Amino acid sequence: MMGGTRSDDVYGKMAAETQMLKCCFDKRVWAGLGVLAAVLLLADPRLGWTALPVLAGLACPLSMLFMMRGMARGRTGAPAPPDPGRTAEIARLRREIGQLKENVRR
Repeated sequence: MMGGTRSDDVYGKMAAETQMLKCCFDKRVWAGLGVLAAVLLLADPRLGWTALPVLAGLACPLSMLFMMRGMARGRTGAPAPPDPGRTAEIARLRREIGQLKENVRR
């Protein structure tokens, strides 16, 4: 085995999987499901214990809905004002493209 490359691959895959799982862990969803589980456990312990796996399974889809709703809200807002620095950079690049075209024609 060469210099630990296999362990680097394993840690790289684990980091990627961990990053993907973070999308499923919205703190608000887990807090709400935790409160619901606590209420169910206090009201009817048998029903509460039966519902725990179902509630855990709902965490990812509910988190996805929260994320999509948040993204939709961000899109419907007013467009951001143009950045003057970016506008100046675009103008400079267009002038440079024009100069390069002139040089090619000669």
